[in-house]
Amino acid sequence: MEFVDLIKSYIEIGMLGLSAILVISMLWFYFKKGLEKSDEKDKRIDKKDDKQDERFSDLLNVLIEQNKQNQELIQKQLSDLSTTVINGVTKHTIDDDENNSLSKIEADINDCLKKTLIKTNSARVCLIRFHNGGRDMNGLSFLKMSMTNETVKLGLSSLMPEFQNLFRSFFSYLCDRLIKEGHCYIDDINMLKDVDTTMYEFLFSRDVQSTYSIPIENKNGTVIGFIYIEFTNKMNVNKEQVEHCLHDKKIKIETLLSF
Repeated sequence: MEFVDLIKSYIEIGMLGLSAILVISMLWFYFKKGLEKSDEKDKRIDKKDDKQDERFSDLLNVLIEQNKQNQELIQKQLSDLSTTVINGVTKHTIDDDENNSLSKIEADINDCLKKTLIKTNSARVCLIRFHNGGRDMNGLSFLKMSMTNETVKLGLSSLMPEFQNLFRSFFSYLCDRLIKEGHCYIDDINMLKDVDTTMYEFLFSRDVQSTYSIPIENKNGTVIGFIYIEFTNKMNVNKEQVEHCLHDKKIKIETLLSF
């Protein structure tokens, strides 16, 4: 009886073992199946992502190429425009009417300066105009200025031949005050020692003691130059008369240049 019970126990244990093995096998089968499905899904997702990446890359390359073409087109248009403007300026030939008109304007400007010289009892009165003067390696324009009209008292040599194509930074303090404050009055050039040594040395070397300037503007209110007065003796300065002459001639010269 005991032997039969022992055999029965082994048989029961065996059945349980087989059942356990069967359950484990089934679980492993479904687990592996799940892994295979997951791998297939991942592969499909990877393929989908690869296709999306490929489409995005193609689109990005198209956009880059279009941007490159647009930049080249813009550069060409700017180059053509610059050439047209330069040719228009350098190749333009004035006719008799334009020549007479411009000559009349220059004569009227010189007359304004002469009257200012007499009324202010100054040493020099001139008109200085702003202009571009070439470009640097980054394509930025150099800001320059030139003296275009001048009158001086008897015995004083002209400065105009030397005052051509100068960088505005040469008179940085003066130009900055003109644009920001609408005038630049220097009653004593010694005040320039601490703010603009270049301008101080330029004036001191010619025995200039005081200078007074007012900007000339175009129709849009942009500063295009300035009227400049020098005194070699600051005791001769009647500041009220100087200010009156500057404002009066400013209006007249702006009118002349707005033809």
